[in-house]
Amino acid sequence: MPATRQKEEGDQTPNGTQKRPRNANKQWATDIDDNGVSAERHVAIWLASTSQNERLTNYHRWTIGHEKKDYLADQCHQYLIEKGCDSRRQVKGVFLKINHIVDTFNRASMLGSGINGNAEEAEGSNLASQRNNICPLYEILAPVLVNRPPTAEHSSSPSLHRSLDPPNPERAASRARVQRQNESLEDEPFNDDDDADEDDRGAMNVDIRDNGPRGQDGHFSDDADLEMDDVTAVNDRGNELARQKERNDERRHIEKLVMLRRHHVNLMKYKREKLGFAHRKMDLQERNTRAKERKVELMDYKAKTKELIVKLEERNTKAKERIAESQERRVKAKERILEIQIYQAKMRRWYNQMDLFIKSGKNWEEASALTGPEPDSIFNI
Repeated sequence: MPATRQKEEGDQTPNGTQKRPRNANKQWATDIDDNGVSAERHVAIWLASTSQNERLTNYHRWTIGHEKKDYLADQCHQYLIEKGCDSRRQVKGVFLKINHIVDTFNRASMLGSGINGNAEEAEGSNLASQRNNICPLYEILAPVLVNRPPTAEHSSSPSLHRSLDPPNPERAASRARVQRQNESLEDEPFNDDDDADEDDRGAMNVDIRDNGPRGQDGHFSDDADLEMDDVTAVNDRGNELARQKERNDERRHIEKLVMLRRHHVNLMKYKREKLGFAHRKMDLQERNTRAKERKVELMDYKAKTKELIVKLEERNTKAKERIAESQERRVKAKERILEIQIYQAKMRRWYNQMDLFIKSGKNWEEASALTGPEPDSIFNI
């Protein structure tokens, strides 16, 4: 006997009815492992973690879309089984749960970002509670916002300026010395006399412009060159930080737009699947309705057929009765014909005798007395 047949027979009771499955799978909140962690929380932990031999977190693997989500849902399902959760849960249920958690987390992350009219909520002190209300597992998934995967812009951009390197103690001391010299120059009164020495004025202008002391020989010292490089490095660093901030803002804006577009695509896909399921359900209901109507028509046809058979039987019975009556009338007609023939023979014999007696010269009375009375007529009414 095939294994499927044995399983079907094993799922049936002695009365022939199929057993009702008990506890097909536990609820996400009540499916708790030995440590008291629910299956839903394990899904969030899996999203925030990085699988073996992978560089991105499972959340980014899910949202980027380079891998099939069915494969990732199966990995999460195996992870739940390893953590001691209910093994009877279907991969489709894990797929839907991951979609739900990612959707609520994305909506909670956009809270206060200015998207969808949530800019004012970011100024409130209860932003964390508002996010937790939208996504109760927000604290578990929050690190994935910090550990974002590098974008193509960052990977293709050149390396940052050397001013973004770790701080150098010598450069810091040089900057402090330049700042003290600037403060001393601001404290001294500025002499704008026309007879002032041009060399002193030029040295002061150089000190103010370049923030470096002038040497006795009229040239910048090595410390001044170093200080000039520090000032240029600081300016370059500020410009680079400003450009980096603009790039980061643009990148965040693009990521938010991509996330919103992906959410919209997933939502439309879910709505199309739901609409298709509704259409299939309506088609099934229509087919069931037509089948019921067809069944009623067949029952009516059977009833009418039975009535027609009864009428035909009644007609056959009446026809048989009429045939029997006609046969009786035929028998009676034959009997009547026989009686008429007998009567004709008697009348013929009587007339012949009367004719002989009359021809022999006897009158009618004598002939009647000799022949006897006339036979009784069978046509008497």
